[in-house]
Amino acid sequence: LKSIEADSKNSTSLSNYALLLRSRKEYDIAEQFFIRSVKADPNHSRHLGNYAHFLESVRNDYDAAETFYERSIKSNPRIPWILTRYANFLKNIRNNTEKSQEYFAQAVSLDPQNVNRLGDFGQLLIGQGKAAKGMERLRTAWKHDKRDSLGNTAEIAYSLWLGSTLSKNTEPTWLRAFKHLVENEFPRHQWNFDSMLAQAKKKLKTADFNYAKALAEAFLDESKVPDLERRARWKKLQPIDPALVNADGTIRDV
Repeated sequence: LKSIEADSKNSTSLSNYALLLRSRKEYDIAEQFFIRSVKADPNHSRHLGNYAHFLESVRNDYDAAETFYERSIKSNPRIPWILTRYANFLKNIRNNTEKSQEYFAQAVSLDPQNVNRLGDFGQLLIGQGKAAKGMERLRTAWKHDKRDSLGNTAEIAYSLWLGSTLSKNTEPTWLRAFKHLVENEFPRHQWNFDSMLAQAKKKLKTADFNYAKALAEAFLDESKVPDLERRARWKKLQPIDPALVNADGTIRDV
């Protein structure tokens, strides 16, 4: 606030304060500062991207969000996190997977070891029916995952298992790693596996699809774990520490 008082048109101070207010869920005031920020510097890609994400995730104003995403990327097409957010927007909101793939590819080329971007891109490809290419991205994500966010590790483990299943080359090690994380609890985050599950519904037997869906539900909602534990194949599964699993699905010697 002192910074803004000293310079009321400093777009970075305005945007940073908007982000702080958003984190406090003071959305109406936050939006006022987002607007002031982009008016102060209409071509600042990061501030445009921050406001676009606010419009998407808080206001659900998708047309306006898309306008600001496009303005942001036009201003600077080489910021990976903005490209990724727009790619996810195109996938989850617009259901435009082909265009989404273009932006994911750009983001990954700029930041080829980023676990989240590789994971999201891999899931998109699997959802498009390109399981082999998706698995390649997911294995790279696993290779670079530092296990500092167990929610992300669980997401990748589940995606690798489902991708390998859809490739007709089921690797149970991924599900064993996933079970370890479920049993030791991990912080859930908002997400969906809809596109991958749509492929699973087309390609798997009903019982196998229902199992895949139950696993996804347990990832998203901890209260669904007891339902999963009633399934015989889950009960028989022996968990394994994800730190012992190599990117190719083999188990590391210790």
